[in-house]
Formats: sequence, C-alpha cells, structure tokens
Amino acid sequence: GESKIVTRIQFFFQIPLLLFSCCYLFKPLLSTGFFGNEFTCQLQGFLLQFSVSAILLIDMMLSLSYVLMIKIQVQEELFRRAEKYVHTILWPSCLVPAVVLWSKRAYRIDSAQICWLGGCENCLEMDATDYTRSAVYVLVALHLFFSFYAMAQVYRFAMNRSSSQAAQIMARKGLAYAGSILVLQLPRLFMELLTMLGYS
Repeated sequence: GESKIVTRIQFFFQIPLLLFSCCYLFKPLLSTGFFGNEFTCQLQGFLLQFSVSAILLIDMMLSLSYVLMIKIQVQEELFRRAEKYVHTILWPSCLVPAVVLWSKRAYRIDSAQICWLGGCENCLEMDATDYTRSAVYVLVALHLFFSFYAMAQVYRFAMNRSSSQAAQIMARKGLAYAGSILVLQLPRLFMELLTMLGYS
C-alpha cells in the first residue's frame, strides 16, 4: 500500500545519507589537506556532489509523496507506476553532473579541508565549479520552500477533524519524519554552504 511506497523512498534516502556521512568520517583519508591525493580529493567531491543532490531531491520527492497520498489522495496504482519514472529521472540527474565535474577535475578543497566546491582564489572568471555551487544554492532554496509547503499542507490536513483517524496518524508521521530530516540535515548543509562562501 501507500506505506510501502513511502518506506521504499525512505530506504533510498538512506543511500546518499550514508555516502554523505562517509565523506566526513573518512575526511583525513580523502582530503588533500590531510593524507589524501588528487584522486581521493576528486572522489570525495564526486560523492558529496552526488549525495547532496540526491538528499535534496529525494526529500522533496518524499514531501510530495505525503501531499499526494494524504491531501490529494492519489490512487496507489497510479503512484506506483509514477514511482519508476521518478527514480529513472532522479538518479541520473544526480549522477551525471557529478561525473562530469569529476571528468573536468572541478572539485576543489575549501577552507574546511573538504574537497567539493571550494572557491578558486586565482580564477578570474566563473567556471564549472562556480556554476555548480550556484545550482546547489538554488536547489537548497527550492528544497526549503517545497518541504515547508508540503509540511504545512499535510499539517492542515492532519488537523482537519473531518479526516479519518488513519489519515491523521499518517499525516502526523509524515510531519515528524520531514521535520526531523530538516532539523538534522539542513544545519550541517548550511554550514558547508557558508564555508564555500568564505564565511567560516
């Protein structure tokens, strides 16, 4: 049923979260500022670019899932058919840019000794790294707007006394899950963005 679809989305959400955490756990082995080399630096940048993009997009997909199933009450069969196409678009859209940036050796170390989208002090013009950094900022802004909008819609539905008890329970679970993701992930992501902007 709908709960299985949400569970699958939550499972796929753990994959980029694991990669993101590993980039920080193994930071001394990957970053050139420690024991890493150019290859490990590019690998770390690739994993971060892929995982951050996937985290933001999957979380938006999860928020959309709650809105569609709880508020709009989309039929399960239609949702199941659409799920395949969403994954077909989502994963390549995260993987291809990350691979292209790696092929161009565009990942640079930042002031926090993390190889990702660090600035270039001697660069006179914007390059692929700078454009990608700007795209990440836009994606974060869209993620924030979309997540809070979805949470507000689901909250309104959950507080509607005419809704069934099962729907209200599912809505509250959705709010709790989406809220926990925002609380746990966004502060760390914002710190990385501030680092790339040179504020730390």
